[in-house]
Amino acid sequence: MSRRARHILIGVVLVVFFLLRDDFWLADDPRLLLGLPVGLLYHASYCLAASALMAWLIAVVRPFENGAGK
Repeated sequence: MSRRARHILIGVVLVVFFLLRDDFWLADDPRLLLGLPVGLLYHASYCLAASALMAWLIAVVRPFENGAGK
């Protein structure tokens, strides 16, 4: 994958995560899943996914800062 394609992919993924951060579709959902409100489980899973995204960003972007990816 070229460097430009990688930057475009990173930008698209970040925009998608930005759009998914607010769960307006679950705001008035009273259901429980595993004994917890659905919205709370959504935010917990979003936090785990965001942590994985940050780890991926560090693995992808960091080598270029050190000059190793040139």
